Amino acid sequence: MTSPAQPLDWDELERRVATWEPLPDPVLCPSCGSPVRIEYVHHGALASASLDCTGCSSAVRLCRFPLKMEARPAPAAPVPGARLLLVVEDTFAIQGRGVLVVPDVDLGEQVQLEVRVALRRPEGDVLHAGALAQVPLGSFRSRPRHVLCFRTLSKQDLPRGTEVWLLGEDEVAPPTPR
Repeated sequence: MTSPAQPLDWDELERRVATWEPLPDPVLCPSCGSPVRIEYVHHGALASASLDCTGCSSAVRLCRFPLKMEARPAPAAPVPGARLLLVVEDTFAIQGRGVLVVPDVDLGEQVQLEVRVALRRPEGDVLHAGALAQVPLGSFRSRPRHVLCFRTLSKQDLPRGTEVWLLGEDEVAPPTPR
């Protein structure tokens, strides 16, 4: 499998980011060849991304609007009583922590909790897993949102389009002072 090609100009880079097309790792600036930082931010159904070149200070901000949703019935829960939390748009493997999925979700006021989920992958098979749901440090929103971290799964286990269904949640006890 070949890696996606580098974008030829900023317009192509902006279009590929806005449409979630595959990008090479790392993405290099079309102007100077330095690495480009891409940061996605989700606001409900809308997302934006900032692109910052580390070498030539080119910066582009763009917004991605949700595609028109066709009227179709909500997917049936893979397990009775499960609640759809999210559909995986992207994953990030963090060494020593696990795999984080995007987008983030609102799981109430608790800062950290364990969740039990069913994962219905695009092929239709269903996996059961546990995840740590945490509000990231430095989250300055009025209503914090949780990031799900799967410690026992790989990025290949969570392809784009995987439905994450909440089965249950347990409060995580804070660390005891020593």
